[in-house]
Amino acid sequence: FESETINILSMSVQTDAPARQSNFKLFLQDLLIGGGALAVSRTVVAPLERIKIVLQTQKPFLIQEPEKFKGFMDALIRIPKNQGVLSLWRGNSTHCFKIIPNTITRFVCYDYIKRAIYSNSTGGNVGLLYQIEAALIAGFFSTTISYPWDMIHTRLAADPSKKNQPRYYKDGWKGMRRIRIAEGFKTIYNGYLVALLATVPYVTISFTTYDLLKSALTSSEGDKANSVPGILNWVGLGSIAGVVAHIACYPLDTVKRRIQVQGDVRTEILYTGAYDCFKKMAAKEGFKAFYLGLTPSLLKIQPEFNLLPTII
Repeated sequence: FESETINILSMSVQTDAPARQSNFKLFLQDLLIGGGALAVSRTVVAPLERIKIVLQTQKPFLIQEPEKFKGFMDALIRIPKNQGVLSLWRGNSTHCFKIIPNTITRFVCYDYIKRAIYSNSTGGNVGLLYQIEAALIAGFFSTTISYPWDMIHTRLAADPSKKNQPRYYKDGWKGMRRIRIAEGFKTIYNGYLVALLATVPYVTISFTTYDLLKSALTSSEGDKANSVPGILNWVGLGSIAGVVAHIACYPLDTVKRRIQVQGDVRTEILYTGAYDCFKKMAAKEGFKAFYLGLTPSLLKIQPEFNLLPTII
């Protein structure tokens, strides 16, 4: 859920102007330029994303305990050694493919709703609650449409296959087909409700934090209270807001990932659902288990925020 919110928040960061006119040309521009920039940023931080998912999901896999990674640095060293350097980008193409439905949803939902709200607002300003409302609606649609790709991305990234072993899922399309045949269509939406639930606090916290920081920065400028700080200030605030929301909601992401990998023939069936996963993780692994992979996950937030406006 964080990548989609970063995308929406980043767009919000870059412009507080009235919502743009919707047309096919602008949509293509948004898809090709914005989507291309997002694909580049995701590719740059893909090794961090993969290590994060591996640390979150290795518990259910039927592999020897000594072969499991002890933490971020252990994974960073041993994954290229045992699985090959390119394995750090395992699942990245599928992750990037999600940009297409996400961009369509953002353009249709977020921009349209924000424009409608803007046209009805007094003084030409869209309030924080309205922005959150627009982002939530866009987030719900985006999660629903792109979730199958999020699920197969998790399976591809979590794959523990070594250099000399055949890949169980060769790519996103074949992986999704294999899941549908072996586990049933509904498996593709395992963890969906957790992802949907996580959208609410993540969007609310990130937008609220950003708005509070923005207000504090603007009011501290004295005579320049009505001026707009530079783009670097906004991107910095967006990063901070993203970190705060990310830490607060990270346990939900971990539970979602555990549910997503469960059902793979190489994993144990440990959980009957999200609540059962929460309960068992807390009882058997402790609170810190919910934050496995947090370090690489936090490390990729700043580059994602900085790369988008730089590339665009």
